[in-house]
Amino acid sequence: MKKKESQQGFSLIELILMIIIIGILAAIGFAQYINLRTTSEIAACRGNQASLETCQNLYYIDQALVEKNPSYATDIDDLTPYLKTGAVECPGGGTYTAHNTGTVTCSEPSHKK
Repeated sequence: MKKKESQQGFSLIELILMIIIIGILAAIGFAQYINLRTTSEIAACRGNQASLETCQNLYYIDQALVEKNPSYATDIDDLTPYLKTGAVECPGGGTYTAHNTGTVTCSEPSHKK
């Protein structure tokens, strides 16, 4: 009479396949995470630029009350009194530049409005 062998656990091939599948799913998830992070940094930077441009307008109005020829701020530090939280930093590591046309730009190329 032959003994009946019972199968317990997984074979080596099944384990390797599961590890490969988990690795592929992790790689896809990581790529999506990086993409979402970059997208959110760009959106936050553009929001900061819009806030700084509003501060530019407030600065111009304040200058108009005092001077005959008002101008926009050309230094970001001139805008900090108009910000509730103080100085604003680019989440992507760029620096903001105030222009005498009332616009604010970021040094990061992908953060341009």
